[in-house]
Amino acid sequence: MARFISRPLMLALVLMAALFITACGGGVDVPKTADMAVLRVANGVAENKPVVIWDALPESYQKDVHELVHNLMGKVDGSFYNSIADTSKKLTKVLKEKKQFILAHPMVAQQMPNKAEVEKQWDQIVGILDSILSSDLGKYETAKTVNVGAFLDTTGSKIMADLTNAAKLASTGERRSEANEMLDMYEKLKKVKATMVKESGDTATVKVEMPGEETKETEFVRIEGKWLPKEMVDGWKEMMTEARKALSGIDAAELKKNTDQAFDIIGKVNGVLDQLDKAKTQEKFNAAINGLMALMQGGGAGPGPEGKGDDF
Repeated sequence: MARFISRPLMLALVLMAALFITACGGGVDVPKTADMAVLRVANGVAENKPVVIWDALPESYQKDVHELVHNLMGKVDGSFYNSIADTSKKLTKVLKEKKQFILAHPMVAQQMPNKAEVEKQWDQIVGILDSILSSDLGKYETAKTVNVGAFLDTTGSKIMADLTNAAKLASTGERRSEANEMLDMYEKLKKVKATMVKESGDTATVKVEMPGEETKETEFVRIEGKWLPKEMVDGWKEMMTEARKALSGIDAAELKKNTDQAFDIIGKVNGVLDQLDKAKTQEKFNAAINGLMALMQGGGAGPGPEGKGDDF
């Protein structure tokens, strides 16, 4: 699949994904040595405080990230963004309030044989959606000028905490191997050791030891007072250049065409979600779910059992 996606686009996507697992905070003391910088990041991530990753970046790098995010938002149609956000909020409300109806739907139950395990993690997963939609990303007017640091300092930490709690709940279930792998990594990060091998001016080499992992000696350089892995610094400019090129290559006309087509689908999905929200019985809820599934499969079914907005 990767062969069909351009490298610049991949870089842009990776960068945007990284923004959702990092955060920003002010007034943090800058580690004076490279080994201290390693420990700051490792311990912070282990404590669900991804703020340390952003704090480790030089100001010019943070500026690059903000530029990309704001340029990306500038290419998005505001009314379309708000429509997606509003629909997502409706979906989150249904997931919160109709959990038992959803889990009891015959087709859903068939796809989720371990209902008890899913039910245990439900609130954490829905909480992640709620956190994002309740933040500045919940509407275009604030999203288009979002302060990446301020947003992720609060929302990013909560998302990581919810993911950690979900992993703990899943650690004895069907997906325990994946959950335990994540929890084990957190425990390893708490036990990371960083030893200075050598330091000269703005360069340093640090030996990093983590239980169960290969010991590595990593080269660091100091940029604007911040210690960063040399490999990251060497590739940063090229990555930013290609990410900007990917954004500039977005076809505005094609984007508008796709947006116009999506508006029709959003309207139909909203109709079904309204019916799901109104449903007072499992039977009525199942009928609305069936309408949503038909819509997703291209059946064109509208809201309600007969495509009407009946009050359930």
